[in-house]
Amino acid sequence: MKEYKVEFVTVKKKFMSVIVNAENRSAALTLAKSMKEEDFEQVESVRGSEWKVRNDWSILDFFGIGK
Repeated sequence: MKEYKVEFVTVKKKFMSVIVNAENRSAALTLAKSMKEEDFEQVESVRGSEWKVRNDWSILDFFGIGK
């Protein structure tokens, strides 16, 4: 019987952008962090999940001296 590594990956990504007027980068970041989501010009959300099955693997397999 073979061994397999099973992985489950879930990714949740949220992208928001807005143009602000500020004295410097730090002030721009502070201003943007204080804003509500509906004040941003662009808002996108992505959610995904994936199952992966891999053979049990080690660096020794790469050199042909593994199990």
